[in-house]
Amino acid sequence: VEQDVAAMEADVPAEFVGELEHAENQLALERAENLTVQYGKAVEDIREKLAERERTLKLDRNLKLQRIERAENMLTSFEIRASQPGFMIYGSHPWMGNKFSTGDTVNTGWEIARVADDGTVLVIAWINEVDAPRVEAGSEVLVRFDALPDAEVTGVLELLGTAPEEKADWGRAAYHRAEIRLRRLPEGVLLPGMSALIEVPVSEDNA
Repeated sequence: VEQDVAAMEADVPAEFVGELEHAENQLALERAENLTVQYGKAVEDIREKLAERERTLKLDRNLKLQRIERAENMLTSFEIRASQPGFMIYGSHPWMGNKFSTGDTVNTGWEIARVADDGTVLVIAWINEVDAPRVEAGSEVLVRFDALPDAEVTGVLELLGTAPEEKADWGRAAYHRAEIRLRRLPEGVLLPGMSALIEVPVSEDNA
């Protein structure tokens, strides 16, 4: 606007405003044109800085998105998903015997938890190594659950471990792992992790 005004004043002939004022008007127009050029360069500089800033922000954003993606992939790799629906059963510390909980330090190879199939009930029993030779796989056993004292069901001892395992929190003895399949479920609420008493018939020949 200042340049346009200066141009109009500079166009006024000298005979109407005098030689001195006419020369001043020409000088004012020249200054206005120089300022317009300077302001144009300043605007271009600002636009270049903005464009550079936008490129920098875009690079920073892409870098942060890549970091987020890597972190999400790492978290996904740490997840362990069950292959079946069911009840979550937390394992016990092999040395201390207490149930695992969030924040515990564990070793590689330890069973932290398992998801029990809610359609099949399997009872895990531990038989002292002294009594294990007198117990045979396929034997029918009697099962009483502590939470259901009036319920009594039978089951079949389907699997008996051959190698005993030490249970430090139970004493110095070793125990054989046995799996018992129930013939039917007792009446009442039965949940994984409930304790049970197992009565196993012993062969008279080995009694």
